[in-house]
Amino acid sequence: MALLAPLGSAAPTAAADDWPGSYGTLGRRLQTAVDNTLTAGIGIPGISAAIQTPDGTWTGVAGSADLSTGRAVTPGTPFLVASVTKTFVAAVVLQLVEEGRISLEDRLSRWVSGVPNGSRITVRQMLQHTSGIRDITQHARYRELVEGRPDHVWTFSEIVGLIGPSLFAPGTGWKYSNSNYVLLGRIVERVTGMGIAQAIRTRLLDPLDLRQTWFQGEESGGGQVAMGYRRVNGRWKPYGTPSSLRPTTSIATFFWASGTMVSTPADIARWARALYGGTVRTDTGARVLSAASVRLMTAFNDKKYGLGTRRTTLGDRTAWGHGGSLDGFETSMWYLSRLDAAVVVTWNRYLHESDVLANKLAERLVDTIDPDTEPPVVQVPRVAIRSGIATRVGQVPLRITWPAATDIGTVTRYQLERRIGTGEWRSVALSSATARSVDTWVATDRRVRFRLRAVDDEGNTSGWIATETLRTAFLDETDPAVIASGSWKRVRADGALGGRVLRGRVATDQVRLRVADVRAMAAVILRGRSGTRAGVRWDNGSTTILATSGARKPRWVLAARRWESGATHQVRIRVRPATSPCVEIDGFLVLVAVP
Repeated sequence: MALLAPLGSAAPTAAADDWPGSYGTLGRRLQTAVDNTLTAGIGIPGISAAIQTPDGTWTGVAGSADLSTGRAVTPGTPFLVASVTKTFVAAVVLQLVEEGRISLEDRLSRWVSGVPNGSRITVRQMLQHTSGIRDITQHARYRELVEGRPDHVWTFSEIVGLIGPSLFAPGTGWKYSNSNYVLLGRIVERVTGMGIAQAIRTRLLDPLDLRQTWFQGEESGGGQVAMGYRRVNGRWKPYGTPSSLRPTTSIATFFWASGTMVSTPADIARWARALYGGTVRTDTGARVLSAASVRLMTAFNDKKYGLGTRRTTLGDRTAWGHGGSLDGFETSMWYLSRLDAAVVVTWNRYLHESDVLANKLAERLVDTIDPDTEPPVVQVPRVAIRSGIATRVGQVPLRITWPAATDIGTVTRYQLERRIGTGEWRSVALSSATARSVDTWVATDRRVRFRLRAVDDEGNTSGWIATETLRTAFLDETDPAVIASGSWKRVRADGALGGRVLRGRVATDQVRLRVADVRAMAAVILRGRSGTRAGVRWDNGSTTILATSGARKPRWVLAARRWESGATHQVRIRVRPATSPCVEIDGFLVLVAVP
């Protein structure tokens, strides 16, 4: 694609208490969240945050950029953004794909030699961490070679020399690996004929007017970068002294295209909106990536990772972006597509997750400009006869389940009610407010209906969604719907629900059943000889194994099946006792749909 031209001006930055007028006290509430995080006792030297929306940019800071000098964090203080660097590298790669200069299916060996499985690994796999390439930090001598030599300047060949054997065959697994982006950085250099820092600057930083962002080791910036810290034995361990690079010269040059860039939250917020939303553009309307490329970046796998982009939930909204974590620094960069808003948090304390504060800021933003006014949407509950439990005379044990409600925000509780016959709707107690299943009992020969609704954190309530009316029924062995093969015998049995039971002594005994509009059915297995195990199979489904107790009193154990269809079913049940083939079926419980 064509290179972007510089923007005429950046979005205005507002003071903490006046951003913007239509947002009321949001700026003060955001700053309070930053201040409270600093004083919460977890020990963060300094915090810098920014939020950018179409209405402007808010910044909030607190604490120290350098504990030794007392230098305070300001909105213009750069921080190491670590793996947020990967989003810049991925964007350049996808630009080159759009220009036809490289393909996502190109093999690594076309551009870089000497990497295990290089002839099988694709550019796409490296972008998504499915290449199987071992992370450079997993080398046995990493601490000695990288952290133990703070002033060493790493070359590309030295870095690649620490990769080691593959973790898995390309495309067969997922493992986050900085090595992927070190190699992608070199591919960019080979394709463009310029250094990775220059490629990022000419294609992204300069066109977007990101004046406080640069690539360490190959560029110098215009601000004094914050010092990074780690807490060791009750004392602060600083990173970056005496080096001008963060955390150290060695670490910065070692991680290179996978994590060496520094920036301010305001710059990174602008970058996130330009990258994912395409809303920060040049005067000519150019954008960082085409909509098709953004869709590629945000096509997430089961690890919630796309092409150089993660997915998470922030402020009860879906967010895209990336985090960054390296000795002394933590960064969160997230874009809320529904709001076209970016939330960025950086701080100079290692191994404390900055996403916690990012989520608090996002919650305040969402409550102000995108409150949950749309009610949740629930689906019809599923009703089934419970399987594998002991039942009792005249009762049908039911389990009602439902999927999570679809909602913009967070569902705080579900409400389930039941109506018997034409009676009133009555509440069914749940084990917790957000439980999505409940067990209950209904007497046989009753009509029953259930309905469900959800309530979210803003008090919005979904409409009631009710099941169809179901009739609970018991069919004994004399019912015309029950068709037993000749090997079964009808015999009297004490305590039998119908006075008689079907007794089978052959391991391949079958019973056939025809019931119209059946929704669920259970075979009521009466006691057999002590230790008897019966396998009950419905249609061509899997076999349910039930053990009979051999007790003197009857003990009915259920083997159940649920169907979605309301059509007439032909049900076959094969009973296969493992030992002493003798088992008794007292009858069948059914749920059928009724008008």
